[in-house]
Amino acid sequence: MTIETVDPSAFYDTIGDTKNRTDLVYTGWCPDFPSGSTFLPFVFDGRYIKEKGNSGNHSLFRDEATMKRMDEIAAMTDGAQANKAWQELDGQILAKAPVAPGAMKRRSLLVGTNIAGAYGHTSWSGQIDYATVGLKDPSKSER
Repeated sequence: MTIETVDPSAFYDTIGDTKNRTDLVYTGWCPDFPSGSTFLPFVFDGRYIKEKGNSGNHSLFRDEATMKRMDEIAAMTDGAQANKAWQELDGQILAKAPVAPGAMKRRSLLVGTNIAGAYGHTSWSGQIDYATVGLKDPSKSER
């Protein structure tokens, strides 16, 4: 087996291209608020699959029963009923195994006192985002 990596600068272009795909991708999705409506359709609705530029449904999961149920739940006016239906649908999708779910533990981050912009970024599983980290400006330090 040969592992071929993807250039980070082309990561989302590569995994979002249905014709030039990798075999395995590690990504994540964070809902905007606690409802399946801000998560499940974007990650598992086959109608969102495009030839290029897929941003959520990286498994290319397209299941007619799932899409029909998403429409039914989206039309519900009772929030409690919809939340319960989203939870049930989440379990049904998981049983069809289009993805392998993962969970991340909280990570401790230890940085020096002269470091600025270091924080655990959710896109990097709580690791430091090296695009924002740097040294503090010595001209602004306390004396």
